[in-house]
Amino acid sequence: MHRVMNWTGWELVKGGMQEGEDEKKALLRELKEETGCTRVSNVKRLDYVLQYRWPKPEKRDGKTYEGVQFHLFSAEYKCASVTTGEEHDGFTWAPADRVLKQLTYEDQREAFTFFLNMQ
Repeated sequence: MHRVMNWTGWELVKGGMQEGEDEKKALLRELKEETGCTRVSNVKRLDYVLQYRWPKPEKRDGKTYEGVQFHLFSAEYKCASVTTGEEHDGFTWAPADRVLKQLTYEDQREAFTFFLNMQ
């Protein structure tokens, strides 16, 4: 996904959990928000966790966050098209080597490499 909200660059589909959501509901909501797709299957939580602190705390929804922790998931995407939301202005389907070159942040390249090595 090509991100334009808050920063510009390429990223994997990602997002946070909202109050009262479990991981699967958050994953399905984020996929819908970022791609327009509601048809996914074979959702798997992979054995990969990454944590890091931001240079300065960030306030959102009345809470202060000092960093992020994310878990990596895989899923089969069963939609013929992608509709970007307000965070993104484009997307591309690409072979793995191009994805690794195109992703803006190293942590996402590392997560994608972990996924590739599972295959």
